[in-house]
Amino acid sequence: MNKPEQVANILTSLRRDNYLSKTFEGTAKNGLLRGFYTKIALYNSGVVIGYVKIKGQYDLNEGNLKLDVAPSNLYWIVMALSVVVVVFLTYKGINQNEVFLMGSFLFLFMALGWTIAFVVESKRFMKHIHRIINLPVE
Repeated sequence: MNKPEQVANILTSLRRDNYLSKTFEGTAKNGLLRGFYTKIALYNSGVVIGYVKIKGQYDLNEGNLKLDVAPSNLYWIVMALSVVVVVFLTYKGINQNEVFLMGSFLFLFMALGWTIAFVVESKRFMKHIHRIINLPVE
């Protein structure tokens, strides 16, 4: 990037921007950016408990910023529990009742929905970062 003023603008926008201040919760200090992003939990509790973990490194002197988006521990816990439930319900459904098989498909589709939510939320965060990059520097 090599634009120190733009990196500083991005970092301050995480707290000042009307949208990102509500959907990103994290810290930026000593060259490290760590936090979580989501819009899903925003309307329900006002606290960001997201599936998207943001990690980054920045250097204000050189104007470098590197962001990584990854699934959070919450996402992996939900996925692990979904796998356990799907395996259990499938086993019960094969041996006893078709209702359990329908339940396993329901949890399978829910896990797919959570994965799609993660992908959409990741892309949404990066879209807003690019929006800030394209804003004129104050």
